[in-house]
Amino acid sequence: MRFRRLLIALALVSLVTPIAFAQTTGSVSGEVRSPDGAALPGAAVTISGPQMPLGRTMTTLDDGRFQFSGIIPGEYTLRAELGDLGFYERTVIVALNKETQVNATLQPRATAAVEVSAAAPLVDTRSTDVSKVTTKEQINKLPLARTFTGMFQLAPGVVTTGIAINPTNVGVNAGGGRQDNTFLYDGVNVTNPFFGDAYQDFAELDIQEVNITRGGITAEFGRTGGFMVNGVTRSGSNNFHGDLRLEYQPSGLQAESEDTTLTSEFERFRPGVGFGGRIIEDHLFFYGSANLYRQTESARVNRTGDLPDSVFEQDEFFGKLTLTPFSSVLVDGSYRWRDSEISNDGISSLEFGTVASNSKTRDRVGVISGLWTVTPRFTIEAKYNHNENRNTGEPVVGIDYRPPFNTANPAAVGRYDDGVFVSGAEAEVGVQDFFRDEYRLSAGFLFNAMGGTHDLRGGFSFSNNKEELSRTANGWGNITRQTSAAVCGAAGAPCFRAVYRLAGPAQVSDGETWGIFLQDRITWDRLTLNLGVLANQDEFIPNEGRGFDILRGDFTVPVANATIPTCAAAPDAPACTYKGNKTFEFEDQIQPRLGVAFVLDKNVGDKLYANFGRYSNMDNQSFARAAAPIRLVQSTAIINATTGAVVSDAVQANQTNKRVLENIDPTHTDEVLGGYARPLGGGWVAELWGMYRKTEDIIEDFPRFNQFVLRTDGTCCLGVGGFGYGNVPGYRKYRAATVEVKKAFRDNWSVDVSYTLSRLEGNWDLDYGTQLFYSSSYIDDGPFLYVTEPNRDGILIGDRTHIGKIFANYVLPTNTTLGGYLRYQSGRPWEVRGRDPLYNTTFVYYEEAGSRRTESWTNFDFLVSQELRLGPGEVRLAVTVLNLFDSQPELAVDSSFCQTRPCNPVDTPNFNDIPASNRNANFGNATLYAPPRRIVLSAGYSF
Repeated sequence: MRFRRLLIALALVSLVTPIAFAQTTGSVSGEVRSPDGAALPGAAVTISGPQMPLGRTMTTLDDGRFQFSGIIPGEYTLRAELGDLGFYERTVIVALNKETQVNATLQPRATAAVEVSAAAPLVDTRSTDVSKVTTKEQINKLPLARTFTGMFQLAPGVVTTGIAINPTNVGVNAGGGRQDNTFLYDGVNVTNPFFGDAYQDFAELDIQEVNITRGGITAEFGRTGGFMVNGVTRSGSNNFHGDLRLEYQPSGLQAESEDTTLTSEFERFRPGVGFGGRIIEDHLFFYGSANLYRQTESARVNRTGDLPDSVFEQDEFFGKLTLTPFSSVLVDGSYRWRDSEISNDGISSLEFGTVASNSKTRDRVGVISGLWTVTPRFTIEAKYNHNENRNTGEPVVGIDYRPPFNTANPAAVGRYDDGVFVSGAEAEVGVQDFFRDEYRLSAGFLFNAMGGTHDLRGGFSFSNNKEELSRTANGWGNITRQTSAAVCGAAGAPCFRAVYRLAGPAQVSDGETWGIFLQDRITWDRLTLNLGVLANQDEFIPNEGRGFDILRGDFTVPVANATIPTCAAAPDAPACTYKGNKTFEFEDQIQPRLGVAFVLDKNVGDKLYANFGRYSNMDNQSFARAAAPIRLVQSTAIINATTGAVVSDAVQANQTNKRVLENIDPTHTDEVLGGYARPLGGGWVAELWGMYRKTEDIIEDFPRFNQFVLRTDGTCCLGVGGFGYGNVPGYRKYRAATVEVKKAFRDNWSVDVSYTLSRLEGNWDLDYGTQLFYSSSYIDDGPFLYVTEPNRDGILIGDRTHIGKIFANYVLPTNTTLGGYLRYQSGRPWEVRGRDPLYNTTFVYYEEAGSRRTESWTNFDFLVSQELRLGPGEVRLAVTVLNLFDSQPELAVDSSFCQTRPCNPVDTPNFNDIPASNRNANFGNATLYAPPRRIVLSAGYSF
């Protein structure tokens, strides 16, 4: 079956002949005219530059048009000539994923001269997306974090969520969910395949250009319900070039926290070196780098008191080779090696320092790609990448698996939550590894037909994504004290409830994705149509396609009354036979793209544009793990508070014996986008655009029958039934309007001003956690967790009504650069929450979602740098002040109104009626503040 699909895909590629190398390159197009303005077919056009020393030549089409695709970003010389009519020559700048347009009028040879000003893609009049490109030179002039993920703030309307994250895990909200973004590295997908986060970060030293696309993504670039970031790394050339850099952030230059019960000091040290050049002149080039990162977080204090220091160490090495054996062939190969370690990680504002883990991450990314310009009009590209992200987490305080229960001190045998503070130890030991192998084959063809110029593209891709997950309880896992007789049952109230991971082998989950796209960009004078379609097929393979067998030791069942059956006693039991594979077919994921751009005034070069696209939100492939018949399950033990005896122990019903229901539709996002862009002269550009997105066909697990119902006393639960996967009536809606005015660097200064007015609403919100995956959250698992609960429909956590950004820099005659970044954004929505009677989570909405909001956040970062000529290169000294005015608003608060469960939401619909004895003392208190002012010192040498 899979082989037949491969043959079909290859046949389609051979028929439609498209290209995908645009993922790491740009293009140059235009038309050649005679001195009297007539179109000139057959004119010779050549482009060459340091990145392409052998150059490339083509002849113009019947309408005088030409186009060079697959050009590495940089500066080039474009030359056009035809016999005695003369020639035209100009410097052009190629930007990532952008098309630079040049209209060349030939002049007699006696009068023609090279134009001094460079043609830069200020407005790409043929595109129907919203995107922007930032070069390495621009990045150096701004006070941004010197990493790939640090560039995300450059995008208008992109939210800083305020979720606490460590330096190896980044997720942002960009008009979708936090897990709906796509992160590309040299044109290959390095997004975490199961969580949608940017795990594969890399140092800014290696970045050549970054392209951020907010909407209107073409079929060629796949599917994403958020935004797409594509970072292209540096390459070698005939000229040897290098950079040395050192960054240092001393803890002594950090301002004090306004809240002394939530504070810490950071000291960061980041040296790096990069060097590139030629191995064989004009043909073989290299680039390599080494980047180290050391961070110490000291003087840590949270609501529980003093915390131990946390140390982060990262070593990163990168190598890249570029081969051009002929002017028509370009081959790139690169490998990135990155190791990270964090000590005393993962302590929230209400946890003691013992509730921490030491974690390690191993990242590997290998990429090889080849572009063959068969003829000037026909191009073929192939690409392969292999990604590895290996993670281990060890509790700082290790406890034997399920030791004798200590009723006098539960924190000695697990992670103990007394309703106010958490003490004890991290709840589990874990190993979580992710892998991605992706293959792409594509091509492109340029031709005239129907009175217009066609840029026909298409191709296919295949990716295999895998997660290997192993988790075992540390002690008794998560422990809470219960006072409800209905919860404690035969143990008698009060009792202890322990939720812990069963010991067992790793769970291996696979997701395979096939993609085929076809698109055509047709240009008639001032009108351009972008027509495309993407079709995907996803196959999810839980447990590597097999059921579980308790006899083989797949799980250790701790007590006799656990609910997992043994396959020897019941070989036909669902858990022993059901594999749970699920395929979302091509016909279920037809994703059309339709865009139109119209140039209102050719002399100005403006455009009016609109775009429609459908995107399947299935790149986040956690369904493969979540839909397994038996996952790495948790068991719930009820323990006598006096004797410590285990009275009952049962595997949680939502994690076993699952069924994937028939007729599930893949989750999808429909997007409508429209805007107007206009050059204003002097390097100024203005753009106004609006966007509407709606995400539907949400996939979740829920009780298939005998849905959970409350007892008459408001406790849970009667009628426990099996769980299944299907579509639930959840949705997410995003509406935004953005205006942006920017001036390219000219006359020693540049500026970029943007403002976004937006609203993100719905009843499906997964932005509350950094390690949460689609398809299996607490949503829809039981009473008060269903998406149909009226209070769930409202403003989502990722909403920021107002987001304004200003980036500016100025270079003084002394080669002193002043750079600034001013951001204003509305606060984070929140609402009063209670604890659900089933899992004791804080996801019961006592008022409409988004009823409240934290303070707005205004932040100003400032940079001053000085460049000095020294030998063959330049020394650069810089001081960056982050949060110059030391603004420290609350970014997140504790929204849980109840201290322990049950909150009795049935008996007390008004949360103010809940007894004071069961109210959370920390309700409404901040759990996260904006970081205080700090200063970063840096020095570098470039040649």
